[in-house]
Amino acid sequence: MDVRSIEAKAPRIEHEGTTIVWWMYDALEAFDQTTGGHLELVSEFEVAGGGAVHPHAHPTHEYYYVLSGRGIMTIAGETREVGPGDLVSIPPDAVHSLAPVTEHAPIRCLAFAVGLPGAGVIDYSSDGDRNGAPAPQSPSAALRGARYRSIRDVAPALAHQGSVSVWWLVAPGELAAETSGGHLELANEFEVAGGGAVHMHAHPTYEFYYGLSGRGIMTIDGEDRELAPGDLVLIPPDAPHSIRPVSEHAPIRCFCFAVGLAGSGAYDYAHDHAAVG
Repeated sequence: MDVRSIEAKAPRIEHEGTTIVWWMYDALEAFDQTTGGHLELVSEFEVAGGGAVHPHAHPTHEYYYVLSGRGIMTIAGETREVGPGDLVSIPPDAVHSLAPVTEHAPIRCLAFAVGLPGAGVIDYSSDGDRNGAPAPQSPSAALRGARYRSIRDVAPALAHQGSVSVWWLVAPGELAAETSGGHLELANEFEVAGGGAVHMHAHPTYEFYYGLSGRGIMTIDGEDRELAPGDLVLIPPDAPHSIRPVSEHAPIRCFCFAVGLAGSGAYDYAHDHAAVG
């Protein structure tokens, strides 16, 4: 079972020494196994104590990043306990499940998935192991296509016999056309120190920042917006962007993953090119 823990990853110091980055997937590490796919979905979900994500499988490369709580993860018959800071990689068509370690406390995760080449969008409402749960709902019309989305603005859907709440931030297939033929480029967690910044830069990927703790100012194409925990930012390819904490005295911490464009080659993140924002 491929479980990567932030506790086992030595942090790298980047962006003039102001940003600590824990690389869970190095750039292009998953290129061979995911190339030709598309971004299938992004969601946050919480499994209630005593509940479970029941055994099921999808034709996707799926990733769970544990935000809080502890759980028992089973993939293809192998079981392991997971906790905050663990990134679980679920291979295509592998039967998997997740349950909190206790009946009295939940586990909460961020999930994202990359569909297989040529695969259509999954109809999650017809997944035989979801027991007739309703289809995931797309974000509201006001959010569709927007760069900023938040679980505060999305009503949770109930799944897995009502024991799992799911906040769909990118509904299944919503960005499939834009990301078709791509690949998982990277996955990491980063923290920007108070007074520091991820300097303005750009790269040829669809990149996603998810706020974990602290508050920051996100700039994309010259537009500023505040980012808080539970917010997902969609950064388009080649869009100049940066992020800094709102305060000089407290950091902001985010989870980041990116989907490379179809046909794109290796990108050297050690030499992020300067961008005019």
